Amino acid sequence: MAKRKPKLTPTTAMKEFRKRARSILWRQDGQEKKTYKRFEELVTSFTQGGMTPDQAIVQAAKDFDCLKRLFREYDVSDYDPHPGSHPDTPRPPEEKDVPTVRCENKELSYRENLGWALTAAGEYLRKATTPKVCPNDQAYYLYIQAIEQPKDFMQRLGQVEAKSDSIQEEQRLARKSSKLTIEEIDEMLTMLEAD
Repeated sequence: MAKRKPKLTPTTAMKEFRKRARSILWRQDGQEKKTYKRFEELVTSFTQGGMTPDQAIVQAAKDFDCLKRLFREYDVSDYDPHPGSHPDTPRPPEEKDVPTVRCENKELSYRENLGWALTAAGEYLRKATTPKVCPNDQAYYLYIQAIEQPKDFMQRLGQVEAKSDSIQEEQRLARKSSKLTIEEIDEMLTMLEAD
């Protein structure tokens, strides 16, 4: 039995919609790129008219039949400035039984939250399953970031790991330094006792 594709957040859905729309239009007319250029002109016109870039992309995409299927695949309704403007524009099927994630409100360190988010995101990518419980809201936020903005998440993780590694190195050097100091004191005491 095939697993159902997890529901995308509006930000991720819009990102995928934008990428796929441009890719489809780019391949339409060979070298001329007339369809792609017309789409970009519409987007520019809509943004100059006061729409956000994402709203302009959604509104412009409604005029291209080759992009209709994207409206079924990605729920970009949050970015649709005029939902009734093109009644023939398909909508994604309604999701039933959208699971909610229960928050345990546990106090964890930032590093522990990152660890939980990394593990949950890995499971999401490997098994297409979402967590049923999260330790706290910060961990859940990091989990969403790990899925939607993996580069930013990995940068945060790298910073925390680097900081942790430098702290551990400082502790090791301090232990080594104190050990040398103790040995020096023992040596001095031995010399004093010999006198």
